[in-house]
Amino acid sequence: MMVVVLFFWGCKQVNQSSYVAAIEDHHWKSDDKYELPVTISENGAYQLSILFRHNLKYSYTKFEGELQLIKKIKPDTIYFKIDLNLVDSAGKWAGESLDDLMSYELLLPQKAVLEKGDYQAVFSNSMMDTDLKNVLNIGVNFKKEN
Repeated sequence: MMVVVLFFWGCKQVNQSSYVAAIEDHHWKSDDKYELPVTISENGAYQLSILFRHNLKYSYTKFEGELQLIKKIKPDTIYFKIDLNLVDSAGKWAGESLDDLMSYELLLPQKAVLEKGDYQAVFSNSMMDTDLKNVLNIGVNFKKEN
């Protein structure tokens, strides 16, 4: 007679959602805002990170902007400043590369305590150039803290 004993290790479920906007014609004009509908499925604290993609023709070593997270039902707005350095200390692109595309994920220093519901994520560009060329995407990732 053989006895089989199985051990199961609990897997930790990660509650994470990403929302990404494509920048029209890869030109982000300073007065353009990109809006994304966001759904938060549970009340709680969330760690947010900014997602940013450009091609190798991007002319700057950083990106500056702002994210506004606006609750739709009970209007309330949370503001996040975006200050993303794109190069390392040697002056090389610091993001992950795929051919001529560079991708970055910037963890925001402050967590957001959010209620379940629908929000609008609004991104604005604070760069000095009025036409920021070669930007492909801007987005936000929400990871629920356990």
